Amino acid sequence: MEQIIKRITYSGIALSVIGLIIGLILVIRPGTSLVTVGVIVGVYLLAHGLDLMIVAIGNRGYYVPYNAAVQGAISFILGLLLLKNPVSLMTLLSIVIGVWVVITGVDHAKIALSMKKVEGTPWLIMLVFGGIDIIIGFYITMVPEIASLSIIVCVGLVMIIHSIINISNMILIKKNCKEMEELIKEL
Repeated sequence: MEQIIKRITYSGIALSVIGLIIGLILVIRPGTSLVTVGVIVGVYLLAHGLDLMIVAIGNRGYYVPYNAAVQGAISFILGLLLLKNPVSLMTLLSIVIGVWVVITGVDHAKIALSMKKVEGTPWLIMLVFGGIDIIIGFYITMVPEIASLSIIVCVGLVMIIHSIINISNMILIKKNCKEMEELIKEL
């Protein structure tokens, strides 16, 4: 059992260090080609997904308190999709975000105009904010590359945070190996 826990923690730490490095690159150099970023993140998701599925298959007889097979399959599928068309997925996501921001801005403007009838409400400020949302949304929709760069930075930040949390959890699991053995029981 101790070997299984060590194998899980070592592979988790190794992949998290890779994820941390990729996250740092995405944050520091977001202007890097979207194709390159898409391929790097796609390969990472494939490797991460494959690792989780191997962990799930290798530990079928044991209770492991997370669903590695499902997480692995989702990660693997996302990796394949990203490798198949890295730029189009980022552009499409940016356009969807832009349309969503426009719709939200229109809704805020409608609420503001409704509030105009009630004395003392900050309807004008809400109307201005709604207008700003509409302008930003149209800009994102018309120039999705800008939003794609923002998404890349956000993905990088998420990868950094997730990797740090995962490394910390793996170290804690490794330090508490005896307690983990008690929790993980054979089926």
